[in-house]
Amino acid sequence: MTFSEALRSALDSLRGHKLRSALTMLGMVFGVGAVIAMLAIGAGAERQALAMIESLGLRNVLVRAADLEREDLQEVRQKSPGVAPRDIAAIVEAVPGVDLAAPRVTLDPYAVFSADGRSEAKVYGVSHVQAALSGLEVAEGRFLDAMDERTHAQVAVIGERVRRDLFGFEPAVGRRLKVNQVWLEVVGVLAPGGAAAGDRQEQ
Repeated sequence: MTFSEALRSALDSLRGHKLRSALTMLGMVFGVGAVIAMLAIGAGAERQALAMIESLGLRNVLVRAADLEREDLQEVRQKSPGVAPRDIAAIVEAVPGVDLAAPRVTLDPYAVFSADGRSEAKVYGVSHVQAALSGLEVAEGRFLDAMDERTHAQVAVIGERVRRDLFGFEPAVGRRLKVNQVWLEVVGVLAPGGAAAGDRQEQ
């Protein structure tokens, strides 16, 4: 049987069984479409997961203070005053591959409020390079800068949830909030975001 005869026989068979042929074609179309859709969803989920991991600081090394009992802590402090800014500068200069290093202090506030509301916010004291280290993006205003750090400016960058708690949906930049007994001026609002949002409530 030649190719033309085989093609003619196949076409005759399709014409003779139109419903079966149409259902077969639909099955092929839906099957291929389902495979393409699953691959696209998987690729999108992979990109989102990688972005979330990147926002956590994929190449960051975190050094945390050990939790010590009061007696042990007093003994340690007699031998060392702890990590100082000059130690951080020394790490950048002496350790190969380190691009940035910055301190971060976790505070345990008993009150975070403004004239219009209160918030159960996480509070961190950070350096102006924290945005570059953690991939933080600012939706309104600005992040902390080197001048704020040098002058010990009483300023804060807050997250979207804290902005809603304290100021509703009104602009927050330039407003004031109080953390414990310290009044701070809001200079920026972080963009909502990702897996690291829990660490972005207030800084």
